[in-house]
Amino acid sequence: MAADTQVLVVGAGPVGLFMAAELNRHGVSCRIVDKNDGPTHDSRAASIQARTLEILESVSLADEFVQMGNICHAAPVIPTTNSSNT
Repeated sequence: MAADTQVLVVGAGPVGLFMAAELNRHGVSCRIVDKNDGPTHDSRAASIQARTLEILESVSLADEFVQMGNICHAAPVIPTTNSSNT
């Protein structure tokens, strides 16, 4: 790790990347590490919750996310099988 790195961000998912961007915006140097060697091809952030929109609004990004997304008023819930509850 470089000597001038102030913060180590563990995880390059949506939260880690947002944290690194915010740190950088506030002049804090950081390094991101992740267990994967590249981006995933699976969707890991298919929806945005209300609290996330509030946080995005605090950095003037909520409107852009909403405009680029698809509004979904309902979504199917697929139950999973939990072997400990059988």
